[in-house]
Amino acid sequence: MAAQRIACSGLSALGSSVFAPQQALRSCWGVLEQARGYYVNWRMLRDVKRRQMAFDYADERLRINALRKNTILPKELQEVADKEISALPRDSCPVRIRNRF
Repeated sequence: MAAQRIACSGLSALGSSVFAPQQALRSCWGVLEQARGYYVNWRMLRDVKRRQMAFDYADERLRINALRKNTILPKELQEVADKEISALPRDSCPVRIRNRF
């Protein structure tokens, strides 16, 4: 146990002497990677929320759109499906997702 503490303190001293960022060291013996828990700005957060909502509502939107666009079904049923699709959240539509490179 004492050897592990010495090794950990040696690793942290080595990291500080090489100017490694503190968030890069996740644990003493774990994988060295950057630990991020936030989004860069509000645009990225909005994009993540839109992608998640589009994923959540994808099956429901597919089924309702199939009813809407089916020309064999009566117009009343197509209108009901149209009202259902308009009642879904706007961000659930995959068209609102913008691929940014």
